[in-house]
Amino acid sequence: MSTIEALTRRIGEIGDRLAALPADAFNERITLHEEERELRTELRRAGHELFGEDEAGMVRRRIADIERRIRDVRGTRLSASVGAATGYGGGIDPEYAHALNAALDEAGGVGGLQAELQRLRVRLAELDGPSPR
Repeated sequence: MSTIEALTRRIGEIGDRLAALPADAFNERITLHEEERELRTELRRAGHELFGEDEAGMVRRRIADIERRIRDVRGTRLSASVGAATGYGGGIDPEYAHALNAALDEAGGVGGLQAELQRLRVRLAELDGPSPR
């Protein structure tokens, strides 16, 4: 079995383990997500060696992937207008909506994704060199 196949299989196993975890297994999820991130880094390196893609291209692709994942998580949020006062006692309390959206972000790992996104943007700036003035 090739390195790429082995890494892909291990990433799939982590996905299966994540899917099997109960919703409140936060520490286990963090550990598995970190392991998955490390394996994906190895997989990118193996792909680079095999296909010769430059690191900047890989970083750009990873940035696009993370941005998409953040958009996906944020797409599950409650709209800010859901708590609008109707005068009829309807709507959702804005504090509840805010708390729910914060919990959705946390469950979706948005904080970690944003930190990784920032790190990758710094790395891309290093790879691309200083911008022309």
